[in-house]
Amino acid sequence: NNFKITVMKKKDFLWSLLTIVMAATLSVGLSSCKKDDPELSVNKTSISLQANGDGDKDIAVTASHTDWTVSVTDGSSWLRVSKNGQLATLSVDSNPTTTTRTGKIKIVATADASLSYDVTVTQEGADGIISVNSSSVEFESVGGTQNVQVTCNAAWIVSGAQGWLSVEPSSAAAPNSASESRAVILKASENTTNDERRCTITFSTTDGKASTEVVVSQKKQNPQILVNGTEFNSIEFEGSFGGKNGIDFKQSVTVTSNVQWTISGVPDWLSVSPSNGNGSVQMTIYPTNEHMSSTDREATITLRGSNTEAIIKVTQKGPLPSVKVTPVNVVALYNQIG
Repeated sequence: NNFKITVMKKKDFLWSLLTIVMAATLSVGLSSCKKDDPELSVNKTSISLQANGDGDKDIAVTASHTDWTVSVTDGSSWLRVSKNGQLATLSVDSNPTTTTRTGKIKIVATADASLSYDVTVTQEGADGIISVNSSSVEFESVGGTQNVQVTCNAAWIVSGAQGWLSVEPSSAAAPNSASESRAVILKASENTTNDERRCTITFSTTDGKASTEVVVSQKKQNPQILVNGTEFNSIEFEGSFGGKNGIDFKQSVTVTSNVQWTISGVPDWLSVSPSNGNGSVQMTIYPTNEHMSSTDREATITLRGSNTEAIIKVTQKGPLPSVKVTPVNVVALYNQIG
């Protein structure tokens, strides 16, 4: 009986030992399988870059038991990525607009596509830039239209135009991509004053960070004196029109001017009124005495202003030829025939 009990204990021992060995073997096998599973990690999932492309453009990739790939999933028109050892390295174009833009890249384990990371790439917008093709524009006094070319990479507005000058368009939205150049029409009304006029218009990005100026000037009106619409006019009187009755035969002309004027060259036989003026004036002219000479008499009246003048030529004719009949005795001879 004692021998039997001993044998049974040895069997229990062997069974326990076998169980321990099998468990250890299974544990080692499971551990070996776990070490062979693919693993993937990245050191960042977002990157911020400046408008010119400066910034940290490397993403460190750690991979175990697998290779990996990287590709651009959004923003491929300006964003590129390449694999460089254990780095995913970005390259970007400069951002020509003032708007921030966003792209994405994806890093994927080749052994298990479920192991992946999306990395967001944000690039700042550029500073606003605005320019014009001419810094000054000059109009003649009559006015008119002229164009300037405005180039800008942002939304812009214009300010500083005075009442005599219009600007079309006076604003523009930001372009969709790079800088945009467009024609802006400047229109000046007629300058009817004797002074040059001037204003400075400013084209500015709506954020106020960039601006440029255009000086717009317009010449003063050309000095002008017109008599009945022309710079030369003539008037004629009969010789007998004069003296105390001369005013009954007066003639009037309309003088229009944009400068102050005075008259000269008026002889003592002629009345001219007024002798000076500006704007629109009715001028009256008549001879103050009869002209009895057989030849015409003439006067040249000059209306003179600043850098301009007008002429009125006045002629008074000599008296008309006359025939004087003196009564004489008329003798009629009568022959009577009987």
